[in-house]
Amino acid sequence: MILSETALDLVFREARTHNRWLDRPVDDETLRALYDLLKWGPTSANCLPARIVFVRSRDSKERLRPALSAGNADKTMAAPVTAIIGYDLRFFDKLPRLFPHTDARSWFVGKQSLIDDLIGPLFAQLKAGIASSVENLVGEGDIVVVQSRGTAETKDGVPYNNAYCQVMRIRDGRICEVTEYFDTQLAANVLRRS
Repeated sequence: MILSETALDLVFREARTHNRWLDRPVDDETLRALYDLLKWGPTSANCLPARIVFVRSRDSKERLRPALSAGNADKTMAAPVTAIIGYDLRFFDKLPRLFPHTDARSWFVGKQSLIDDLIGPLFAQLKAGIASSVENLVGEGDIVVVQSRGTAETKDGVPYNNAYCQVMRIRDGRICEVTEYFDTQLAANVLRRS
Protein backbone atom coordinates (compact mmCIF):
# COMPACT_ATOMS: atom_id res chain seq x y z
CA MET A 1 0.00 0.00 0.00
CA ILE A 2 1.29 3.46 -0.90
CA LEU A 3 -0.01 6.54 0.89
CA SER A 4 -1.43 9.25 -1.34
CA GLU A 5 0.31 12.61 -1.59
CA THR A 6 -2.64 14.11 0.31
CA ALA A 7 -2.20 11.62 3.17
CA LEU A 8 1.58 12.21 3.28
CA ASP A 9 0.99 15.97 3.42
CA LEU A 10 -1.55 15.59 6.22
CA VAL A 11 0.53 13.24 8.36
CA PHE A 12 4.09 14.43 7.69
CA ARG A 13 4.81 17.38 5.43
CA GLU A 14 2.14 19.85 6.52
CA ALA A 15 1.57 18.63 10.09
CA ARG A 16 2.41 21.23 12.68
CA THR A 17 2.55 21.52 16.44
CA HIS A 18 -0.20 23.73 17.79
CA ASN A 19 0.54 26.42 20.36
CA ARG A 20 -2.98 27.52 21.22
CA TRP A 21 -6.05 25.56 22.24
CA LEU A 22 -9.78 25.92 21.93
CA ASP A 23 -11.41 26.83 25.22
CA ARG A 24 -13.46 23.65 25.50
CA PRO A 25 -12.95 20.30 27.20
CA VAL A 26 -11.77 17.15 25.44
CA ASP A 27 -14.10 14.28 26.29
CA ASP A 28 -13.13 10.71 27.21
CA GLU A 29 -14.44 9.39 23.89
CA THR A 30 -12.02 11.61 21.95
CA LEU A 31 -9.08 10.55 24.14
CA ARG A 32 -9.99 6.87 23.69
CA ALA A 33 -10.19 7.39 19.91
CA LEU A 34 -6.75 9.05 19.98
CA TYR A 35 -5.29 6.16 21.96
CA ASP A 36 -6.93 3.66 19.62
CA LEU A 37 -5.03 5.28 16.73
CA LEU A 38 -1.74 5.54 18.64
CA LYS A 39 -1.75 1.89 19.65
CA TRP A 40 -1.37 0.92 15.98
CA GLY A 41 1.89 2.85 15.65
CA PRO A 42 4.81 0.91 14.16
CA THR A 43 6.78 -0.70 16.97
CA SER A 44 8.99 -3.76 17.03
CA ALA A 45 6.86 -6.91 17.47
CA ASN A 46 3.74 -4.85 18.29
CA CYS A 47 5.30 -4.05 21.67
CA LEU A 48 4.17 -0.40 21.90
CA PRO A 49 6.20 0.51 25.01
CA ALA A 50 4.55 3.95 25.30
CA ARG A 51 2.38 4.54 28.36
CA ILE A 52 0.08 7.56 28.35
CA VAL A 53 -1.53 9.46 31.20
CA PHE A 54 -4.01 12.21 30.31
CA VAL A 55 -4.07 15.10 32.80
CA ARG A 56 -6.99 17.52 32.93
CA SER A 57 -7.24 19.15 36.34
CA ARG A 58 -5.52 22.43 37.10
CA ASP A 59 -3.92 20.97 40.26
CA SER A 60 -2.49 17.99 38.37
CA LYS A 61 -1.10 20.21 35.63
CA GLU A 62 0.48 22.47 38.26
CA ARG A 63 2.36 19.41 39.54
CA LEU A 64 3.90 19.14 36.05
CA ARG A 65 5.12 22.75 36.02
CA PRO A 66 8.59 22.09 37.55
CA ALA A 67 9.36 19.60 34.74
CA LEU A 68 8.28 21.96 31.93
CA SER A 69 10.47 24.33 29.98
CA ALA A 70 9.60 27.99 30.51
CA GLY A 71 8.23 28.27 26.97
CA ASN A 72 5.78 25.41 27.49
CA ALA A 73 4.50 26.09 31.01
CA ASP A 74 1.72 28.56 30.16
CA LYS A 75 0.63 26.54 27.11
CA THR A 76 0.40 23.38 29.22
CA MET A 77 -1.62 25.13 31.91
CA ALA A 78 -4.03 26.51 29.27
CA ALA A 79 -4.51 23.22 27.41
CA PRO A 80 -7.77 21.38 28.14
CA VAL A 81 -5.80 18.14 28.50
CA THR A 82 -2.12 17.25 28.65
CA ALA A 83 -0.72 13.86 27.65
CA ILE A 84 2.22 12.54 29.63
CA ILE A 85 3.94 9.95 27.47
CA GLY A 86 6.23 7.55 29.26
CA TYR A 87 8.16 4.45 28.28
CA ASP A 88 7.69 1.06 29.92
CA LEU A 89 11.20 -0.34 30.35
CA ARG A 90 9.71 -3.83 30.92
CA PHE A 91 7.45 -3.73 27.83
CA PHE A 92 8.86 -7.04 26.64
CA ASP A 93 7.12 -8.89 29.49
CA LYS A 94 3.85 -8.33 27.58
CA LEU A 95 5.17 -9.76 24.29
CA PRO A 96 3.99 -13.36 24.85
CA ARG A 97 0.45 -11.93 24.63
CA LEU A 98 1.06 -9.19 22.04
CA PHE A 99 3.28 -11.21 19.68
CA PRO A 100 2.47 -14.85 20.52
CA HIS A 101 3.59 -16.61 17.35
CA THR A 102 7.27 -16.47 18.31
CA ASP A 103 9.36 -15.87 21.42
CA ALA A 104 9.80 -12.12 20.90
CA ARG A 105 10.43 -11.58 24.61
CA SER A 106 13.82 -13.26 24.23
CA TRP A 107 14.88 -10.56 21.75
CA PHE A 108 14.92 -8.06 24.61
CA VAL A 109 15.60 -10.07 27.77
CA GLY A 110 19.28 -9.89 28.60
CA LYS A 111 19.61 -6.49 26.92
CA GLN A 112 19.41 -4.72 30.27
CA SER A 113 22.83 -3.16 29.72
CA LEU A 114 21.41 -1.36 26.66
CA ILE A 115 18.69 0.13 28.85
CA ASP A 116 20.94 0.78 31.85
CA ASP A 117 24.00 2.06 29.99
CA LEU A 118 22.51 3.87 26.97
CA ILE A 119 18.78 4.59 26.91
CA GLY A 120 18.32 5.29 30.62
CA PRO A 121 21.28 7.68 31.01
CA LEU A 122 20.45 9.46 27.75
CA PHE A 123 16.84 10.22 28.67
CA ALA A 124 17.79 11.00 32.29
CA GLN A 125 19.84 13.94 30.99
CA LEU A 126 17.07 15.41 28.83
CA LYS A 127 14.37 17.77 30.04
CA ALA A 128 11.53 16.20 28.09
CA GLY A 129 12.69 13.52 25.66
CA ILE A 130 13.38 14.06 21.97
CA ALA A 131 10.82 15.71 19.67
CA SER A 132 11.12 14.24 16.17
CA SER A 133 10.01 15.65 12.83
CA VAL A 134 10.10 13.66 9.60
CA GLU A 135 11.84 15.34 6.67
CA ASN A 136 11.81 12.57 4.06
CA LEU A 137 10.08 9.24 3.72
CA VAL A 138 11.11 6.91 0.90
CA GLY A 139 9.97 3.37 0.24
CA GLU A 140 10.97 0.78 -2.29
CA GLY A 141 10.21 -2.91 -2.16
CA ASP A 142 10.43 -4.07 1.45
CA ILE A 143 12.61 -1.11 2.57
CA VAL A 144 11.38 2.20 4.02
CA VAL A 145 13.86 4.97 4.84
CA VAL A 146 12.88 7.79 7.20
CA GLN A 147 15.04 10.87 7.49
CA SER A 148 14.19 12.96 10.55
CA ARG A 149 15.43 15.60 12.93
CA GLY A 150 15.25 15.37 16.68
CA THR A 151 15.31 18.35 18.98
CA ALA A 152 15.85 18.24 22.70
CA GLU A 153 17.49 20.09 25.54
CA THR A 154 19.48 18.73 28.44
CA LYS A 155 18.48 19.56 31.99
CA ASP A 156 21.47 21.95 31.98
CA GLY A 157 20.00 23.86 29.02
CA VAL A 158 22.37 22.50 26.34
CA PRO A 159 20.60 21.93 22.99
CA TYR A 160 20.72 18.39 21.62
CA ASN A 161 19.52 18.60 18.02
CA ASN A 162 20.50 15.58 15.98
CA ALA A 163 19.72 14.20 12.52
CA TYR A 164 18.53 10.61 12.17
CA CYS A 165 18.08 8.10 9.40
CA GLN A 166 16.13 4.91 10.08
CA VAL A 167 16.23 2.12 7.52
CA MET A 168 13.30 -0.24 8.08
CA ARG A 169 12.60 -3.63 6.55
CA ILE A 170 8.92 -4.49 6.19
CA ARG A 171 7.58 -8.05 6.27
CA ASP A 172 3.89 -8.99 6.17
CA GLY A 173 2.91 -5.35 6.58
CA ARG A 174 4.98 -4.86 9.75
CA ILE A 175 8.38 -3.44 10.58
CA CYS A 176 10.63 -6.41 11.31
CA GLU A 177 14.05 -4.72 11.38
CA VAL A 178 15.33 -1.20 12.03
CA THR A 179 18.83 0.21 11.66
CA GLU A 180 19.28 3.78 12.89
CA TYR A 181 22.06 6.19 11.97
CA PHE A 182 22.77 9.46 13.76
CA ASP A 183 25.66 11.73 14.71
CA THR A 184 27.15 9.74 17.58
CA GLN A 185 29.92 12.29 18.14
CA LEU A 186 27.35 15.04 18.68
CA ALA A 187 25.52 12.80 21.14
CA ALA A 188 28.76 12.02 22.98
CA ASN A 189 29.81 15.71 23.12
CA VAL A 190 26.46 16.99 24.41
CA LEU A 191 25.88 14.19 26.86
CA ARG A 192 29.45 14.32 28.18
CA ARG A 193 28.95 18.01 29.05
CA SER A 194 25.68 17.43 30.84
